[in-house]
Amino acid sequence: MKIRKIILMLLSLVLFTTGLFISNNKKGAQAATYLSSTGWEFFQGGCYEAQSTELGNVGYISSVKMATNSEEINAWERDKYNTQTQTASADTGAAVTIENNGWDAQWKGVTGFPTVRINPWSIQAMAKFNGMNYDHKYKVTFKAKATKKKYCFVNFNTVVDGHEMSPYDNVEGALTGDAQVIVLGTQEKEFTYTFPDYVGGHELTVIFMLGAFTQDNDGHVYDYAGNDLPQCDGGESLWKNGTVTFSDVKVEDLDTDKPTDPPIPTLYTTAPNTTIRPTVQPRTTKKPSILQQFITVANIKNAYYKSRFSLKAKTSGNGKLTYKSSDTSIAKVSSSGIVTTYGCGTVKITINASKTSSYNATKKEMIFTVKPKKGSGLRLKSTKKNLLKISWKRSRDADGYLVQLCKTKKFNKSVLQKTFSKNKKITTVRFANQSHKKFFVRMKLFKKTNGIIYYGKWSKVKKIRIK
Repeated sequence: MKIRKIILMLLSLVLFTTGLFISNNKKGAQAATYLSSTGWEFFQGGCYEAQSTELGNVGYISSVKMATNSEEINAWERDKYNTQTQTASADTGAAVTIENNGWDAQWKGVTGFPTVRINPWSIQAMAKFNGMNYDHKYKVTFKAKATKKKYCFVNFNTVVDGHEMSPYDNVEGALTGDAQVIVLGTQEKEFTYTFPDYVGGHELTVIFMLGAFTQDNDGHVYDYAGNDLPQCDGGESLWKNGTVTFSDVKVEDLDTDKPTDPPIPTLYTTAPNTTIRPTVQPRTTKKPSILQQFITVANIKNAYYKSRFSLKAKTSGNGKLTYKSSDTSIAKVSSSGIVTTYGCGTVKITINASKTSSYNATKKEMIFTVKPKKGSGLRLKSTKKNLLKISWKRSRDADGYLVQLCKTKKFNKSVLQKTFSKNKKITTVRFANQSHKKFFVRMKLFKKTNGIIYYGKWSKVKKIRIK
């Protein structure tokens, strides 16, 4: 009987211990919490300049294909001097095929020519999320690859009270993990970034900037603040006809056990006339660091006499823009950034962006030359042997005209040229032994200001065979 009791006690102990073990195994680890994806945006910078010397300077996307829902975006504009943004529904990733990443003539106005600092803004892919909570830590992870070597600038934007901010960029200690400028190759890599939501934003945008990373003459690449980026040494020059693929883009909340909002104060009362005090002090939102704002403008190297155009100035912050001309006899600029030219010469326009609560004040200077307009109305006629009559449209704004004749279309050999006064609009050229020979002719206007001669653009080249 005693033996039976002992056996039953041992069996109960084994079952009790086993039950505890099973119970502990069932508890398991808490599942990860991720922010909700609200969709994607894709941006192309477009064509920056109509001049033939700038035709390669375009930020063009060929197509976008989403990772899981097979959504495709193909309606990308061409040869229009404006940016374009298209949207896609929520997804874990996207494949962006780039026709040309654009080295951006606008940016070279900041750094000088040639551009030796990165300007990745001409191509962008943006993944949007919502549901952030103040003072929680977040981890952003994604995988990326490219059909050939490509650099990418990774940035993070939040929205606070409807105002878009970039608080994690260049803020010491705010962002940890991989570098913001990453190197992509044909093998897929995973990247991780961790940071706190210390500004009280509720929306987060993960921005993949795929524009230009241009090297200097020594092969070095610099960020927009002028800091060397050794991982990018060698540069990219123009990056054409390649695809960059992002996948498994997600944002994890690492502090799900924290309250989602600052705690609500609890009040208590003691004796009469005693001040009511909160038992918990409300949290105060940390102020973001003051950020540097940048000004971008249209790429204007030359302007024309008696013309009117917009500087198209924009600031990365929200500072008020003001304008000033160094010589109002050459060009005046309105409060809205509209330039009107009055004379030929070189002028400097200074654009100031005022300081705000979030951004430092900054300024940008742009220098351009006002020149006469392009020559027009060129006509050629040969009615007699070895005789050529040349006429053109006379301009009241010109001081004279320069006419060139040559047997080659490139005007690179044995060029005949002559200048004419502003009242002249026709001339006759007599040749010796040039009958049945073919000639090319062009003309341009010039204007003299303070002893300096400013020439306009050449007219369209015309050709004629002498009788």
